[in-house]
This record gives sequence, structure tokens and C-alpha cells, in this order.
Amino acid sequence: VESGVTPFRNPSADDKGSLWGTFDAGKMTVQNFNADPSITEAWWRMKRTIASEVNAARPNPAHELFRTLEELGKLGAVVTQNIDSLHLQAGIPARKNIEVHGHMRGLICADKRTVLNPMPCQGGTCTYCIPADDTAAIRAAYDGASAVPLCPLCGCALRTETVMFGQPMPEQEVEAAMDAIDRADLLL
Repeated sequence: VESGVTPFRNPSADDKGSLWGTFDAGKMTVQNFNADPSITEAWWRMKRTIASEVNAARPNPAHELFRTLEELGKLGAVVTQNIDSLHLQAGIPARKNIEVHGHMRGLICADKRTVLNPMPCQGGTCTYCIPADDTAAIRAAYDGASAVPLCPLCGCALRTETVMFGQPMPEQEVEAAMDAIDRADLLL
């Protein structure tokens, strides 16, 4: 919120001003994304809603604090549920940035099996992805005329590497987070 990104949830019970106050979280499951075109379209409307905010966002004082701790050699790790990559933008090394809900840096085919897409839409055999450094292709996918950008190899929907409801958390990231917490002298 402090960096200009709409939160998924509002700390108050009503969710006003949050993504889940606008989009139905109960329908935004990976199973529905893979099976129901109307949910896939709604999911993409949601991602497009926050994509411009994420792209315009800049690290806030909390991110800067973590960077300062890193510069002082005092930062063990950052464990975050945020998918905006602002900790990386602030200068936290990737090896110390544990993103338990994934990120929006690139796009993958919904049929590409990855740690953050353990439930592909078909057999999990597609290999298509748009890496984070191909900003023109990512922008074209988000800005394109199609309600749902499709994989040019197999025709499945594209998606971000983010955890969706109904899928397991990425085990490697959860273990890394638990290890970082166990090693910590202080948690912020």
C-alpha cells in the first residue's frame, strides 16, 4: 500500500479498497483458472489491475530499511508474501529474498509445470515462458487486445508464477522461510 500497490486483502473485515473486495477470491482457484474461461478472464482483469501499479511502484522506507540492514551485514533474509519484487528493486540480493507467494516478473504457459505452477492445465508438457528481462513481450501480453493472453506453442492461457488458491505453497520457499526464521536473532 505504501508503495502504491492495491493490497489483496484489507486489514479490516470488509475488504474495501482491496483486490478481494473487487474480485471474488473464492473463485480465483488454480482449478477454476484451468477449467473455466470466465474465471481465467477475471483473473487476467485482476492481474492487469495491479500490473501497472506494480510497474510504477518504488521501494518504500520499509524496503530501504532492509537494504540498509543488508549493507550493514545484518540481514539474514527477507520472507515476503508480496508478489511485487520491490525487495529486489530495493537491492536485496535474490538469494536472500524468499517470495513464498511467487512474483509477477515473467509469464509462463499454464501448462508449464514449475514450482509455482504444480497443477498445469493439461499434461504439463509445455515449456513456454516469457522471462522477466523480456519486458516488451510481457508488456505486449498485458496490453494486448485479447482478454486472456495465450501460449503461442499450445494455446493455453499464460499466467504469472504466483501461488493461486487451491494449489500448494512452494515447498522449497516455505522450507527456506522456516530455516531463515529459525536462524534469525530478530524478526521484523
